[in-house]
Formats: sequence, C-alpha cells, structure tokens
Amino acid sequence: MRPKLTVALPTGLAALWLPVVLGLLLACSDEHAPVFDGSAVIAKARSLHGAIRSANANLLWAELDRSARETFGTVESFGESLETVLAETGQLRSCLYDLATREGEYWLYRGDCEFTESRAPLLVVLTFKDDGRVAGMWIGPGPEAYPTEHLAYETRTPLKLPFQGEWTVAWGGRTALLNIHAEHRDQRFAYDFFMARDGATHGGAGRRNSDYYCFGTPVLAPAAATVVLAIDGVADNRPGIKNAREPLGNAVVLDHGQGEFSMMAHFKRGSLRVDVGQRVSEGETLGLCGNSGNSNEPHLHYNLQSGAQPLEADGLPAAFLDYVADGRPVVRGEPLRGQRIRRENAASQM
Repeated sequence: MRPKLTVALPTGLAALWLPVVLGLLLACSDEHAPVFDGSAVIAKARSLHGAIRSANANLLWAELDRSARETFGTVESFGESLETVLAETGQLRSCLYDLATREGEYWLYRGDCEFTESRAPLLVVLTFKDDGRVAGMWIGPGPEAYPTEHLAYETRTPLKLPFQGEWTVAWGGRTALLNIHAEHRDQRFAYDFFMARDGATHGGAGRRNSDYYCFGTPVLAPAAATVVLAIDGVADNRPGIKNAREPLGNAVVLDHGQGEFSMMAHFKRGSLRVDVGQRVSEGETLGLCGNSGNSNEPHLHYNLQSGAQPLEADGLPAAFLDYVADGRPVVRGEPLRGQRIRRENAASQM
C-alpha cells in the first residue's frame, strides 16, 4: 500500500525548489547503478546543512548540477531565493530525523529539521545525481501525521512478526517522515515490509515479480485469531504499475479479540490458505507475499486496526514481541523504517 511519493509546494511559506523526477522506488534498476549508497547520501546532505544555515549561496552553488544552475540563472539570483526562504524559516538549527531513498534515477534526501523561526519542524529535501551533484532542493512544511487519539495505546494482542527470515522495514514509525502511511487514519501506525540483498529488493532487472526476493514467501498469522475477511483472485501487478481500483489487492483481516484486528494486503493471487470463519494459530501460513492492489512492487502491508472493515477503522499502534532489529534483540517494540528485522531465534532466510 505504497502511494506515489509527492512533495507539494508549501502554502504561506517560501520554497526553494528545483525540478526532479519523484516516484517511489526503493531500489534502483540495473540501468542506474548508483555511485552513492544511502549512507553516503546522508553524509553528503548533512555536510551541506552548515551552508544552508549560513545562507552560503556560493558553497551551495558549487554543488549544483548544470540543469539546476540553468534554472536559477546566476549565483546571485540563487542566493536571493535562498535568503527569501531563510527570512521566513530562520536558521536551520538541527535535524530530528533524516533518511535517503532511491527515487528513479536520483537519490532523495529528506530531513525533518528544526528552524529558529518555525514552531513546527520543516522538511529539507535534497536530490542528488549519482555523481554527487545536487539536482534539487526544497525547504517547507512536510506531511503531517493524522491526529490520532491512540498515541498512548498499548497493543493487547501478543503479536509476532508475520514472516520468517530477515525482512526490511520499508515504512514504519510514528512520524510522517518515517512512515508514509502516518497521514491516514486507518494506517496511522501501518508497516510495509520487503526483503533485500545488498541494498536491492530484487535480482535481475526487476521487471518480473519473480525477480523480487519476497515474492511468493509465506505470510504468517501474527497471533491467534479468526479470519473475518479473505480476498483472493486479484491479479498481481507488473512491477511499477499499481491497481488503485482494488487498493488492498488480495488481503486478509484477522480478529484477535479485544477490539484488535490485523489487516494484511497485497498477497499473491490464488495463494490464500484461509477462509472467512476459520480459526488460525500464531505462525500459521495465511498465504504468500505478492504484488496485488495499490502496490508497485512485491511487499507486505500490515496494520493493526480497531475494526474489521479495511480503510474505515482507526489504526492502532502495533508492538511486536521477541524479534531482532539490526542484530539486536527486542522484547517488545515498533519496528522503524530501514531496520532489518526477523523473529528471535529464527535463522535469516532470504
């Protein structure tokens, strides 16, 4: 359930923006092998924070690629634009979170940053080409998380991760920067999971679902439950093409009792092994990971919610028990974007 990533121009605040292609792709294709990796992108972006803080247009201009310079015309006009933005935001003080993702032929850096004249954190976006040049820059309000009443809610069901082997958290966390789902009521605390090897979600060109490491792997019941919804028969998408008409694709909703329901989406067509009314135990296979519905590549969408009806219930915090995140054991926790996670005492299976 990964909608297309868009960065809107802010209202009521000046913005510094250079054109860049935006489309959510967590791994680049073979045709665009990156010089950077995510860590290098973050390090490079952080090295430019000081220039933004001091409105050092000359230093930033030296980092811009040719097309970006053509957009602004001269270093003087670029400096004027930068000063206009910082006159409203104040100085960049610190960044609360930052991350880098591969977006088509670009690397996209996003920082949730504090500015001296802004009461709320602002989003700093820098786009990099593979040669390290800056192709785009934007400063303004970021997406806001849905104002849920469940921030202090504690998960009642003893949830386990709904898979075996090591997976990566594509989206997860309580801020809109870490979790694109956080903007929506029903998905306020949702997760997307995929498998990765050497920083890529697939082998080969990634044009077929079978190229993706998680495609066809078992999806497990996170806890004992009764099946209250089972959708099968929705065709799997070709990678890069989403089915917005049937956003869940093939999906399962489990009733754990105590007002908690697990919703899992994007199963492989024809793979469901459960029916409505069936009782399942924790760890039982529900079906296979697929690429159906509003999905542009194979992955598993999971969210805990307050009712059985998808897209209409309140999203609830989903804390999992007894797992390993980035090599460290977690007794109870909420996985975060970028973490590599697996069930405790489960061998990493790719």
